[in-house]
Amino acid sequence: MVEALETWIGVLNRGVSAKVIAESLKKITGVSVIVAYTEEDAGLSYLHDLADETFYLGSENDNALLYMNVDKLIEAAYEKRCKFVHLGTGMLSENHEAVRTFEKAGIKNIGATSDQIEIASDKIKTILLAKRLGIPVKPGSHSELISIEDAKEIAKKIGYPVMLKPIRGGGGRGIKKFTSFEELTKDAFEKIKADAKKYFRNDSIYMEVFFDKIRHIEVQIMGGCDENGVYHAKPLGVRNCTIQRNHQKIIEEASPLLLSKDKLSQIENYAVSLINQIGIIGLCTVEFVVDIADGKFYFSEVNARIQVEKRPTEMIFGIDLVKIQFDLIRGSPLNLVREHIPEPNGYAIEFRINAEGWKKEEKCFMSSVDTVTRFSPPTGDEIKVDTGIRNGITINHHYDNLIALLTVKGGSREECLKKAREALLQFEVEGIDTNIPFHLCVLDNKKFISGNYDSDLVNEIMEEAYQFKRLEKITEKQFDSSYEA
Repeated sequence: MVEALETWIGVLNRGVSAKVIAESLKKITGVSVIVAYTEEDAGLSYLHDLADETFYLGSENDNALLYMNVDKLIEAAYEKRCKFVHLGTGMLSENHEAVRTFEKAGIKNIGATSDQIEIASDKIKTILLAKRLGIPVKPGSHSELISIEDAKEIAKKIGYPVMLKPIRGGGGRGIKKFTSFEELTKDAFEKIKADAKKYFRNDSIYMEVFFDKIRHIEVQIMGGCDENGVYHAKPLGVRNCTIQRNHQKIIEEASPLLLSKDKLSQIENYAVSLINQIGIIGLCTVEFVVDIADGKFYFSEVNARIQVEKRPTEMIFGIDLVKIQFDLIRGSPLNLVREHIPEPNGYAIEFRINAEGWKKEEKCFMSSVDTVTRFSPPTGDEIKVDTGIRNGITINHHYDNLIALLTVKGGSREECLKKAREALLQFEVEGIDTNIPFHLCVLDNKKFISGNYDSDLVNEIMEEAYQFKRLEKITEKQFDSSYEA
């Protein structure tokens, strides 16, 4: 029996992540929620609409990376005697040292333990574990690269193009592609190590082969002990996260098309076997890539946290993943939690709305830093918008440029795409640029409409959109027909 809650819960993150977590925790627990914030975020809506109390961290102009300042965050938790904190997504959510500091302070993370995160967030440890379990892994170094000479030797062995990646990385940061021996220089190697140190406080890097065309698949996993204390991991659907730019997801679908039931089942079984070895309590995902050239799939990484793209899974199952996560870390038996989850129904797609605009001279997107003068998201049946933005908010350069998540559900993928297109056209944002025109270009693309697409589609769409100036503004006339990229 799980004891009743008599405590505050601290939400120690910002933006969309903090809004989503605070909203769920208030709904499912009924306890008071305290949310940390900085001066730059003081106007975000959830601080006024959802938080019972707030904790001021300071100004980023005085002390950068305040949402990653463990001492400040523990001070916030202590002030209200929080027994639980939720670290959301990004920031400290996969920092095992930070989570261990909370644990030593007597504060429980609503998520994986520090020991579980330490294993799961180490790309080399999980690759070697996957290999031992017979799970296919991408060709690569499978160990830390110490020198540029090591890197060149591995690249020669596996063949270009290759990627250098932080061993403790996440969120697409610090990844660099190299197409030739000449590109892979000592300066480039040292720059990747420096970036890894900057973003993840660890300069260890490794190498993997780069596949030109892939599909990116992730398995949602829930893990916990049964009534006899035996650990089990169970799959909870699969998402297609193939549409990415700069190694960051921008559109996610549940569930993926064009993979046979047998292949999906095999991927789920591999994911379960891996997490059974790590023993993550609560929620995590296991990611795979499918090489379009030969149809083979390979293990990519484990994320020992709740994902930004959880909404599509929640909408097709009719569940709240934060509730499931909280129940499991508080000791609810996995089998009893699983019994209350219905079978999936329908199709759902999520769009990440970023504050960024297309710069035609540079032929690239650049973050839009300005004041939002109008913010009017779409509404409707089975349309969900998660955001902390409201009129008058100033988007600043201190944080990532994600300002909203738009998730829509339909009875079929076709219905879902139609509803998504209408919702995006109704999404009014003024004062800043957004990537809504890009999303509309994707929805108008025949390959995407068919579902038969891969990671190279983004490059094709951007080239076509640039040619016909489809990324510069949103009008109904501009997006009146689909085109072939």
